[in-house]
Amino acid sequence: MMLFITRITLDEQGHLQKRTRLPGFSRSVEDARQKLKNEVSVYPKHGFDVEHACWWAIDASGTTYRFVIGEP
Repeated sequence: MMLFITRITLDEQGHLQKRTRLPGFSRSVEDARQKLKNEVSVYPKHGFDVEHACWWAIDASGTTYRFVIGEP
């Protein structure tokens, strides 16, 4: 199994603006989750969104992102 992390860029109203598959892949869910936690930790604000079941982050310019793990 190959799992990828996708970063979803949201506009100011929270609507999808862009999807970007991040480089690399994981072969296990645990590995993908760890990579995702490392990815969001570099943002000044980040956490887990229970409602959308995904990680989120806000960069220094105020852009909001969601991150999801999925297969190709």
